[in-house]
Amino acid sequence: MAKQVDTSPEYPWYQGNSRLVDVSVQGKWLAAHIAQIGIIMVWVGLNTFSENQAFDPSLPMYDQGLVLIPHLAAEGFGIGPGGVVTNTFVYTQVGAIHMVAGLILLAGAYFHGK
Repeated sequence: MAKQVDTSPEYPWYQGNSRLVDVSVQGKWLAAHIAQIGIIMVWVGLNTFSENQAFDPSLPMYDQGLVLIPHLAAEGFGIGPGGVVTNTFVYTQVGAIHMVAGLILLAGAYFHGK
């Protein structure tokens, strides 16, 4: 007589990711997290574009209410001699890279959610 194997074990609620044992849920879980990363990257790209458009080099960054460009400047992007912003096109490039990467991630989320 063959021994019957239990293919649907019950896991207690505290067992971590045991809810992902069901294969039908795994794709949606992955898609949700990929989409979250994609949305954040698109937001960063759009806000970098927006801040770059409103940036006035004659005023200090902290007076303009900027959030993302000061962090890029702290990393050395677009900064010339004396710590002055000399090239704002770099900020446009960073925003574009984030937009493209975010859209690729959203496409991947759509693919995994199917």
